Amino acid sequence: GVSVRPYPGLDGIARLNPGELVEVPVMLPLITAMAPVYRLTAGSYDWRRWGDVMYMEECVEALRVTVEQEHLFTGRLVSIFGHSMGTSLVIYSLSLLGAKWTRAHVSELVLVAPAIVGSPKQASAYAHNPASILMGLSNNKSLPDPVEDFFRKCIVTAPSMASLLPMRVGGVSCFPADHVFVKTPSRSYSIDDMGQYVQDLHRKLPEGRVPTAKFWPLIQEELHKIEAPAVPTHIFYGTEHATVAQVTFRSDDLLATPEVSATAPGDLTVTAASIEALAASWAKQGRAPVHLHMGPRNKDCQEHLGMLKSEWFCRHALAVIEPGPPGCNGHCAH
Repeated sequence: GVSVRPYPGLDGIARLNPGELVEVPVMLPLITAMAPVYRLTAGSYDWRRWGDVMYMEECVEALRVTVEQEHLFTGRLVSIFGHSMGTSLVIYSLSLLGAKWTRAHVSELVLVAPAIVGSPKQASAYAHNPASILMGLSNNKSLPDPVEDFFRKCIVTAPSMASLLPMRVGGVSCFPADHVFVKTPSRSYSIDDMGQYVQDLHRKLPEGRVPTAKFWPLIQEELHKIEAPAVPTHIFYGTEHATVAQVTFRSDDLLATPEVSATAPGDLTVTAASIEALAASWAKQGRAPVHLHMGPRNKDCQEHLGMLKSEWFCRHALAVIEPGPPGCNGHCAH
């Protein structure tokens, strides 16, 4: 009898917990910086459901309607901002809407810490310790077992958990073909083995631990449709944090939470090399310019969420979009 849905409007993306006594800012600094000059619209979505193909189709339609309304109201092209999984929604939607529609309605994209190609640490979060991973306790640290068990029962039911595993996007891998994401005593799993990894988890773990296994092939099929953006794209990313690149199980039964066995430069969630490979792939396709913006050495500006809230990002985000008369530009944030 309980209905859970995204908090509407800019308030829903400005803070993680709008209306609570101690609020946690997310896009609040960016909204505060942009509001005096730009017309802003929130493109809110239910992140848990991303990966459910029917819901993905709803998101495409919602983005189309929002952008067309802003374009009609302002008479100007719309800049689209996306963060983390929201960047997947943006790129997937524009790929389905097509280059002609995109160029007629969108001026540029600003993608912050994009998780389009997946995150290696998701190999652990997917069925074992999602709460610890989401809290950044990924370097062989974890919450108490009862706490983790409670959150895992809630989180593993989300299709988005499968959509964050490393995978090919648009048929292109942004990880080396021989890079091992998961190791066990008897085998290794690389980019083209992730489907088998999902199947093995589903087969070996207790019933109910991997309820989204059936979504995996459908997600792969949908993300194969992704194309390079048809408009100029700015990607903001981090390199200063040791980010999970590989996990290892002590036993082939896959029951115990794996340990972090290798790291790589990144933002604690997404590896820098995978983002650079994605940008290079898009640039090679030549549909539109792709610009990489690496955060300063300050680690707060380099972390997956902290980057979005940083003064550095707000300043540079304003610099990469062309300002117009106050209140006339449409901008949609995911």
